Amino acid sequence: GFHVGGIPEIVSHLERGYIASDLDPKDLARGVQWILESPSRYTVLSGNCREFALRELSNDVVAAKYLELYNRILKA
Repeated sequence: GFHVGGIPEIVSHLERGYIASDLDPKDLARGVQWILESPSRYTVLSGNCREFALRELSNDVVAAKYLELYNRILKA
């Protein structure tokens, strides 16, 4: 992906994916090649993504974050 929107918050460069520089399609192609050239790298990245999603993006986690935010707003 590119360093725009929420992508950098989800994709940690070389840990959970590849962040291409400055909307550069050639760098994005390098990132795709980097991932695909090693099946073990793909497996590690996939595992890291799954762990991150379960830890940070599960329904229970997101609901708890919203509840915390609402409680802070109500107290303010």
